[in-house]
Amino acid sequence: MEDMKKFVSWRGNFRRSIDSVLAGYVHSGTDYDAALSEMSSHFWKRFGSSETIKDSHDVMFFEQVAQHALTCAAIYTGKDPHGISEGCFELGVRKNRDYGSDNLLRYDTIGIVVRISDKLSRVNNLKSRAPEVAESVEDTLMDIFNYAVYAYMLSQEIWY
Repeated sequence: MEDMKKFVSWRGNFRRSIDSVLAGYVHSGTDYDAALSEMSSHFWKRFGSSETIKDSHDVMFFEQVAQHALTCAAIYTGKDPHGISEGCFELGVRKNRDYGSDNLLRYDTIGIVVRISDKLSRVNNLKSRAPEVAESVEDTLMDIFNYAVYAYMLSQEIWY
């Protein structure tokens, strides 16, 4: 029963956090490579070394990363950003059920920064070739969005 209460609380906070990210979202540009480069530069400028990763509770930064990921996904797919964010919400809820609500708490935002870094490396490598595994570029961008929202939630201490 306690796990269900945690999940319901987490789900509500996740929904509100996505809505908050969307409230400040402004879709800009039509060049996917430029948008991806901007997102990558923004991220790696802040977390380019193991020293900078130690101070990783920056709500505004993670909100911006989520917005960059949403822009990239919208340009790449040609889909409406609000529809993409709804798909991200549904994906995040399903993954939370699979992994559990406490999974990301183990390493806090530091673990999420590493996951975002991995996803950014992957999506940048896929600019010039097709993926070899069944995860599409769109899936990777949705993961970046969700990880950024998770870090946003943890930075605000609203995980539950």
